[in-house]
Amino acid sequence: MKDNQLIYIAFGDETYQTEAFFSIASAIARNLETSEFFFDINVYTDNPDFYKNLPVQTHPINKDWYGEINYHFRLKPAVVYENADKYKKTILIDTDTFFKKSPKYLFDKVTENNLLCNSKKNMSKDSISSETQTVIKQHDLLKENFIHLNSGVIGINSKTKYILEDTINIIDSLHPQLPNLYTLEEFALALAVSQKNIELVECTELIHHYWSRKEIFRKKVQHWYSKHKDMPCSQSALNDTFKVTDKIPKPPAITRLSNKLFALTVEKKYRQFIIELLNAAYKYENEFDNVASSAWIERSLNNIKTKHPNITKKEINKIINKRYIKLKIKNLNLDTKTN
Repeated sequence: MKDNQLIYIAFGDETYQTEAFFSIASAIARNLETSEFFFDINVYTDNPDFYKNLPVQTHPINKDWYGEINYHFRLKPAVVYENADKYKKTILIDTDTFFKKSPKYLFDKVTENNLLCNSKKNMSKDSISSETQTVIKQHDLLKENFIHLNSGVIGINSKTKYILEDTINIIDSLHPQLPNLYTLEEFALALAVSQKNIELVECTELIHHYWSRKEIFRKKVQHWYSKHKDMPCSQSALNDTFKVTDKIPKPPAITRLSNKLFALTVEKKYRQFIIELLNAAYKYENEFDNVASSAWIERSLNNIKTKHPNITKKEINKIINKRYIKLKIKNLNLDTKTN
């Protein structure tokens, strides 16, 4: 039995493959801090060629892992359960993640008496919908020690793989009654943990899971991938992974104040739109923060269209093409298409 494995599941759109590609590179880069630590990386994917430039093993996705219910997220516990006997410690990582510290510290958290998750959610049982509560009470699954969790990371010792088997069984039991519960997989995992009363450990200080503000981080990740996809393990590529940080790019406070004051010169209904564009136009030293500007542009356009559904492309162009505004945002590539 080997010691440690990281597992990724990546299928479908290239966006998810690119996320996984970068997350893997970040793991390799951060492991330079602890170069004596070794682990394998196994990727379960429908596009193995995508990872040919990375030191990983690729594997096909077994359709049986979806189960008779054909639930895609059932893959996560099924893949971990199926492969947990091959390694002492197994950690599955969602694609929309990257490492902030060495994977060694992630594996150090896994013991025979716990389950590693991305984070515990500060939510009470009362936050569960009445429909869902009714169903899980019918199955006698709701315990007093239940804790919500985020399953962007799932880490187990080989001796605790039974938690994943329990999770699969709970998914199969609940899915027919809760077919539209999008988070059923992580909900079932939390229920399984509560049944066995094992410790739940989180790792937000080691892994950034960008389920929130996803469009910002995808811009950063895509830029890194476009730049380094052919030689992702070169020193320059690994160094650049450190520049993709978990911080949301934001101009300094004095700049944001200046932008608010400047926006007072335009018609009231356009002010927030102009503030957002001015903030997007700010130039950062970090190139990966700069590429996120396009996401802020998209957001500003969506916001003004939501607030003023009848606004036209002509009206938007008229305001941003005023000379004193155009000079301020000249570095932005604006697309003002309206639906």
